[in-house]
Amino acid sequence: MAVTVAGTAAAAPKPNDPPSGWTHAAAWGFNGSGQLGDGTTINRGTPVGVSGPGLGFVQVASGGEHSAAIAADGTVYTWGGSLVPTQVPNLTDVTEIAAGVRHTLALRGDGTVWAWGGNSDGQLGDGTTTPRSTPGPVPGLTGVTQVTAGYGLSAARRSDGSVWTWGFNYWASSATAPRPTA
Repeated sequence: MAVTVAGTAAAAPKPNDPPSGWTHAAAWGFNGSGQLGDGTTINRGTPVGVSGPGLGFVQVASGGEHSAAIAADGTVYTWGGSLVPTQVPNLTDVTEIAAGVRHTLALRGDGTVWAWGGNSDGQLGDGTTTPRSTPGPVPGLTGVTQVTAGYGLSAARRSDGSVWTWGFNYWASSATAPRPTA
């Protein structure tokens, strides 16, 4: 199981025997957008259960204003904006998830990366700065084994060891479409 911390919240898959109604995940921190998934916007200093049916999350990623998780069946759920986990439609076979401040990356079993959310810095990798509410593939990026997301930027490691980045371009290390950086 994986744990991530980003922005103002933390989230983690919860171990065995969750209380009734938990999705086997716990979260804590700032909750102004509902990114803790507990059905409220109350900030939490200690872990609280993420609301919803028992989905058996295998990875949880926390971004600045939202969180995302992979269920045991490879589907993805997000919350923040919505107060409880909501399934992302038409996205299956996901093996890794990454949450930036306002965007999400999903690595599928076929080595492709799918992105959605905010895109003011080109962090969705589609060559534009237009936000997208539904997942779409990052064009031309295949053979990916790992993804990560940050404040307006995204990165992927390919099976050949190369690292590709796109998004926020403060140090000229990225762009609106993926390119190799290492």
